[in-house]
Amino acid sequence: MQRIRILTANAGALGVQLEDVIFANAPDVVALTGIAPARALRLAGPRSMRAATQGWGDDEDAGLALLWKAGLAVGSLDRFDFDQPRDPSGALRIGFPLDGRHVSVYCAFLSPGSAVPAGHQSRLAALIDSARQPTLAACEGTIDEAGDPWSRCTDAWTIAQRRVVTLAAASDAGLAAQRAFGIARDSTPVSQGSTAGPVWHCSEEFSVVETRSIAIAGSPDRSIRTATVALRASAADENIAIAL
Repeated sequence: MQRIRILTANAGALGVQLEDVIFANAPDVVALTGIAPARALRLAGPRSMRAATQGWGDDEDAGLALLWKAGLAVGSLDRFDFDQPRDPSGALRIGFPLDGRHVSVYCAFLSPGSAVPAGHQSRLAALIDSARQPTLAACEGTIDEAGDPWSRCTDAWTIAQRRVVTLAAASDAGLAAQRAFGIARDSTPVSQGSTAGPVWHCSEEFSVVETRSIAIAGSPDRSIRTATVALRASAADENIAIAL
């Protein structure tokens, strides 16, 4: 099965470190929150990547972007606003074929200041759950209740075959590991997405080979997250007809 590497981060929290750190990881797909369209296009252009963007106002740290390598045959693009068009709460979605299946990739931000964050999360879940196809979703601001997943997609970190924590210089190794594994003292019911940038979620059709939580100097609570994923054999073969 073809493996793809996906990366997500809050661009506004990374500042000038964004460009070097992101592309040192050679991702096939990048999902960014906290980024204006102009900045996203500046990142994509020199690397021959394609980009889809969604902006809210003139704030350089408000907006969404999905970037992907030109070799991925993206055939659909959708934008969703969960509130007023100028309110920072919504999602981007692209679709492309992978191993004979149609895959959807989301980048979503749910504003923590919204009066109805639960309603926005329900709308996002409805979008994901209504399309019964392989899905990857980078989400910031979602709320996970214990034992009650918010959508059919699961936090990729929790189901990965291999999990890696990369520390920034002078980091507290113990605290960084506790945060990455969700056992820090300051952990809350809010998922990592609302306090530490977007988090990858994936549907059951995907196998997560490896995930990485990469800490950034000067921004210890805003990690970059990567995942290497592949469609499970049963999902990839589902549409193959065998003639006898």
